Amino acid sequence: MNNLEILMDGLKQLNIEINEEKLNKLLNFKEIMLQWNENINLTSITDEKEIFIKHYLDSATCLSTQIIKSGDKIIDVGTGAGFPGMVVKILKDDIDMTLLDSLKKRTA
Repeated sequence: MNNLEILMDGLKQLNIEINEEKLNKLLNFKEIMLQWNENINLTSITDEKEIFIKHYLDSATCLSTQIIKSGDKIIDVGTGAGFPGMVVKILKDDIDMTLLDSLKKRTA
């Protein structure tokens, strides 16, 4: 099973539907995060498989509980590299997500 299949299978197991647009946003976010990580050390997890499992699927578990509803306003305090906030927002784009971190360079 390749890395993308691991991600897709994990989302399916969490009962999270994903379309091509959302998948592309997740993949683009991974690339942007890795580029920024070279300069400001956002995360020690840089292997694609580990990003998909430890960042993306772990973040997506918030949505599997069905606690987050359409139109909810959520704040991700201490977002760091954008987890779980960015992944949750990409997967559920009908919420209002604010990312907050104590270090300005992480949210610039």
